[in-house]
Amino acid sequence: MRVNNNVNNYSVSTISQSVTGYSDNSIFFAWNAVLQGSHSLYDSDYFSLTLRDTTDNVDLVSRAYSSAGAIGSGTTGVTWTNYSGRYSAGWVVENIDLTTAGAGSTSIVGHNFTLTLLASDCPYGGHWGYVYLDGFGAQTPTQCGQPGQPPCPTPEPDTLPLLGLGLLGLAFGLRRKHA
Repeated sequence: MRVNNNVNNYSVSTISQSVTGYSDNSIFFAWNAVLQGSHSLYDSDYFSLTLRDTTDNVDLVSRAYSSAGAIGSGTTGVTWTNYSGRYSAGWVVENIDLTTAGAGSTSIVGHNFTLTLLASDCPYGGHWGYVYLDGFGAQTPTQCGQPGQPPCPTPEPDTLPLLGLGLLGLAFGLRRKHA
């Protein structure tokens, strides 16, 4: 899923997903933010991500970044790459072990969780920011084609051209039968 876009139009976009009674031992998800370089720390394009244990009202993951630098908590461990004034975090895979994520390293398996993601342009409408989100569940998200990851799946042929080819074959067969 992509949140926001690369158009400079003052936009702010957000998504959230909630689960009730999550029964797996881990939550995995991956994200990749792309921010266009702009102003200072607090008036740049921006993105934030929060995974909240809504049963205990505790944030398990809280990240916030602007194109001028990291802000807020949870900003370590991410390497930003500058591509001609566009900054990318690359794919960051989050892995939360719920068997020890609670207070005092207790299990919070079975709790309710909400993942919220926000991406915004700068407040002056001159610079954009967006973020991709991949997966939210018990399986590790994979980025196909990357080193150490599976190859990308071969795209399936489009159905319409195959249907057209089949109809041509049928028409040719009927024409031969009547001749």
